[in-house]
Amino acid sequence: MTHPIKSEFDKREYETFFLENQLQVLLISDPETQKGAASMDVNVGHLSDPAELPGLAHFLEHMLFLGTEKYPDENSYHAFLSQHSGRSNAYTALEHTNYHFEVLSEHLDEGLDRFAQFFITPLFTESATDREVKAVHSEHVKNLQVDHWRYFQLVKSTSNPSHPFSKFGTGSEQTLVEGPKALGINVRQALLDFHAKWYSANTMKRVVYGKQTIAELRELVIHRFNQIPNKNLPLTAYNFRSPFSNTLRPLKNISSENNTPNLADYKDLLYDDYVDDSERLLYHMIPVKKLHSLRLVFPIPPMAPFYKKRTSHYSSHLIGHEGPGSIHSLLKQKGWVYDLVAGIHIQCSDFDLFKVSLTLTDEGIKNTDEIISIIFQYISLVKKPGVHKWVYDEMKLTEEQEFKFKEKVEPFGYVTQLANNMQKFEPDHVVCGSDLSWEYDPEAFDHFWNYLVPSNMRIYIISPDYKSEATEMQKEPWYQTEYSKTRIPEHKLKEWSSPSQIDSALSLPPPNEFIPSDFRIKNVAESHEFPKLIISDESTKVWHKLDHVYLFPKVNIYLQLLTSTVYESPTSSLLTSIWIRLCNDALNEYTYPAAIAGLSYNLSYTVPGAIQLVIRGFNEKTKVLVHKICETIANLTFTDERFNEVKQKVDKELDNFYKSQPWEICRYIANCALRSTRWTTEEKKLIIGGLTKENLERFIPQITKEFVLEGLIHGNMEKSEAIDLINDLKQTLKYKNLPRSQYPYDRSIQLPKGKEYYVLHPPFDPQNENNAIYSYYQIGPENIRSSTMLEVIAQIFREPCFDSLRTKQNLGYLVFSGIRVASVVEGLRVIVQSSVKDPLYLDERIEVFLQDFLKILEEMDDTTYQKYIKSMIVRKQEKFKRLADETSLYWDEILNQRYLFDRRNLEIEELKTITKQELLDLYRNKVINSRCKFAVGIFGKKFPLPTPPAPASPDSSSSSSSSSS
Repeated sequence: MTHPIKSEFDKREYETFFLENQLQVLLISDPETQKGAASMDVNVGHLSDPAELPGLAHFLEHMLFLGTEKYPDENSYHAFLSQHSGRSNAYTALEHTNYHFEVLSEHLDEGLDRFAQFFITPLFTESATDREVKAVHSEHVKNLQVDHWRYFQLVKSTSNPSHPFSKFGTGSEQTLVEGPKALGINVRQALLDFHAKWYSANTMKRVVYGKQTIAELRELVIHRFNQIPNKNLPLTAYNFRSPFSNTLRPLKNISSENNTPNLADYKDLLYDDYVDDSERLLYHMIPVKKLHSLRLVFPIPPMAPFYKKRTSHYSSHLIGHEGPGSIHSLLKQKGWVYDLVAGIHIQCSDFDLFKVSLTLTDEGIKNTDEIISIIFQYISLVKKPGVHKWVYDEMKLTEEQEFKFKEKVEPFGYVTQLANNMQKFEPDHVVCGSDLSWEYDPEAFDHFWNYLVPSNMRIYIISPDYKSEATEMQKEPWYQTEYSKTRIPEHKLKEWSSPSQIDSALSLPPPNEFIPSDFRIKNVAESHEFPKLIISDESTKVWHKLDHVYLFPKVNIYLQLLTSTVYESPTSSLLTSIWIRLCNDALNEYTYPAAIAGLSYNLSYTVPGAIQLVIRGFNEKTKVLVHKICETIANLTFTDERFNEVKQKVDKELDNFYKSQPWEICRYIANCALRSTRWTTEEKKLIIGGLTKENLERFIPQITKEFVLEGLIHGNMEKSEAIDLINDLKQTLKYKNLPRSQYPYDRSIQLPKGKEYYVLHPPFDPQNENNAIYSYYQIGPENIRSSTMLEVIAQIFREPCFDSLRTKQNLGYLVFSGIRVASVVEGLRVIVQSSVKDPLYLDERIEVFLQDFLKILEEMDDTTYQKYIKSMIVRKQEKFKRLADETSLYWDEILNQRYLFDRRNLEIEELKTITKQELLDLYRNKVINSRCKFAVGIFGKKFPLPTPPAPASPDSSSSSSSSSS
C-alpha cells in the first residue's frame, strides 16, 4: 500500500495497492466532489492485433460497451449514466486501451459494478458485432481526408513490415468483415479470444475517484474487481527495436521492475547494430490541405524507464524554445517558419519517436535543406560544452512551481491520465511522474544528443508543391496518401553531422525573468461571493473578484476592447485577423518565457467587434506582461515580408476550411445564416489577394483610436492592483471613448414560425465520402426558466438519440445532440455525419426519432423524471474545480450583458418547480408542431445532390423552403 507524492496544496487523499488478482488500484478521495469517476487502462493496444485482423483491439473497445452477462441490455450502461449526469468514453492506442466514466458520486457503486463486468463477462453478441463494425468503419472513413491521420499511417506503413508498429490500427469493413470472411474467420470468436488472451488483471491499472473515504472506496473496488481473471501475463519489457531499422532482434531488455537503467547502456546500438540505411530516407507526402510542413523523426530508446531523469525534456526544451537565439527565432527572421515544436510524440515499449516539426512558409518550403542545417547547427552548439546546469535548474524550478500550484481538473480526465501514468511510473510517482524531475544526470543528457543525429533520422516533407515534381509516386494502402521515397544523399548527411560553422544568431536562451518568486496570498478579507463593478464610466466597465476559495497565487484577466471597425466588412475582418497575428508574432519572443514560467496570454478578436485579451497564470508579473502587450498593440511595426507571410497563412486557412469535416462545415453555414453579421469564407477569399501592407497601415489607426473597455479580473489580485493595471492599460493605449451609437451588436435571425429551411450542398472536398446533416430547431430568446427546461430536455434527449441513430441504426460514427446558444437565442440541434446515407435520409431518421422521443417523454414515470432533475441539481451545486471554470462562467455573463453571476443558484430554484408537463409543452410546441427549423446538408462524393423542387406558384402555400448550390 502506497500513498503517492502529491502537491502540498492538494487536499485529496491517494492510495495505491494491489488486489489479490494483482490488479493495481489507485484510490482518490475528494470530499468536495459531486462526481465519481473511474478509469481502467489495459496494457494492450492495436500493436497486438492479429496480422489477419487489423483493428481488432479497437473493435473490441467499441464492443465492451454493448452488454455483459449481468447487464445484457446493450444500452443499459449509457442509460444509467445519462440518468445520473454521467458520461463515458474510451480509446485504443498503440499499446494501451483506456476506458473511463464519471457519474454522480452517490451512484459510483453501481457504476463500478457495471464497469467491472466489461472485464469479466462481456457478451459480444452476434447482432451487436454485425452492427458495431459499421461504426468502426465509419470512424475510419471520417479520418480518410484528415492529414494528421494520413501522416501517422504513412509513418507506420513505411516502417519495417516485420515490426508491429507498421500495423493499421483503426480497422474497417475490409479488415473486420470482408477479409475475415474470405479467410473463414469468425470475428465474434476472435473478439472473445482476444479478450481472453490479453485482458488480464495483472496488466490492468485501475483509478477510482469519489467523495467517499479511502476505506469506503477500497471496499467498493475489492468487492467489484477481484473477479477479473489474472492470466499472469508477462510485464512490459523495454526492448529497443527501431521500427525503421531492418534489424529487429531485441538488443537490450530492461524489465519494468528495474526503473533505474543507464541510457549509456544503449551506446553500442548507435551505429553497428542499430542504424542502417533504412533510417536515412526522405519522404515527400502530398497533403489534403494546403500546408507546408517539415518533420524530422528520430527513433530513440523507450524513455519510460528513465522518467525520473526526464532525459528527453532537456533537448525538447532547447530545440523547441522560441525566445531570442533559438532555432525558431532565426528561421522566423529568415521568413521560413510559422511555428516549431520538438519532443517525443510516439511512445512504445520497443522505442520512442522524437520529432522536430515545423510549419513552413512558401519560402521555407524552398529552403528545407538550410532549415535542417540550422537545426543541427543549434544541436552542435548546445551539446558541445556539455549540460548547462542553469538551464536544467530553471526547467526543474518551473516544473516544481507549476506542480505545487496545480489546479484541479475534472475527475473524468484526471482518472484517465493517472491510469495511463500507472503503466509508466512507480506507485510513489503516479501523480507527479509526468510533472517533475527527480534525478540530475548530465551524462544521460549528453548521451541523448547522440540519437539526434542525421544518420538516425527520417525526413518527412509534407507539401502539395511536390506533387508535380515527384516522379515515382506511391500510394499508402490504407489512406491512399500519395508519397515518394528517396535516400538522403551522403554529402548532406555529412554536412549536417559536422557543421562547418554555426550561425551567429544562434545561442542558448537567456535566463527567464518571468519565473515568479512572490507567492503571497492577498488579503481575502476584502473578497466577496460574486464579481463587483470596480470601474464604471462611459469608456470602461471592469468587474473584480478577489479569490478566497482556491488560494493560489494566480489570476485570470479577461479584457475586451469593443470597437466598430474590426468586423464591419469582410475587408476589415481580414485586416484585423492579419493585424492580430502580427501583434502575436511581434510578442512571441518576449512572451514565450512567460508561458514557460506559468503566465500565458491570448490576443484575438471576436464577432461582432472586439479585441479580446486573456491573461492566465501567476499574478506577480501580470502587470508587466499586460503593459508589454498594450505597447505592442499601440506601436506595432512590421515588414513587407512578414505581412506577406502572415497573409499567406490566412489565405491558406481560408482554402483549407472546406477540407474540414463536413459536419463542421454544416455548423459554419448554419452560423452564417442564423447570425445578423457573418462574413463568409467565400467573401473573404475574393478580397484577400488584393490586400497590401499599406492597407493595413491605414487601417490600424481606425482599430485603435476608439474603444469601450470591458473586463473581469478574478484571482489573487486586490482591487487597488486591478484598478492600477486598468489605468496603465488605458494610458498605454491612449484611446478615445467609442460612442454608444457605434457599439457593435450581434443578433440572431428569427426564423418564421412553422417554416422549415434546408441548405443542401455537394461535397466541398471532392474526395470526401462523408455526408452530414445539421438540424436546428429554434426555441427563442433565453430566460432562466425556459433555458433550464431546455437543458433538462437536452440531457434526457442525448442518450436515446445516440442509441437510436448511432448504436441501433448505425447511421454514422459522429452523432451529436444538444443546445445551440447564439446571441442569447437558443435551440435544440442534432448533427449526424455518415458515409452510408445521404443528408436527406439522415434528416428523415432524425425526424422519426423526434417523434419517438415525444413518446419517451410522455411515457416517462415520475421516478425516472425526478432522477434527471435531481442529477442536474446536484451537478449545479458542485463547487468549481478550478479558478478558470469560475472565471469562464462570470465572463460569459459579461459578454452576453446578462450579469447574472448567481445563475446556477437561480437555475436550481427553477429545477425544483419544473414539471414534466412543462417539458412536454415546450418540446411539442417548439420541436414537433409549429416549429422553426433550419437544416444544412452536405453530400459525400458517392451521393448525388438531388434536383431542387420547382418554385411554388404564387397562390400556393408552403411550410418549407429549400435551396441547393
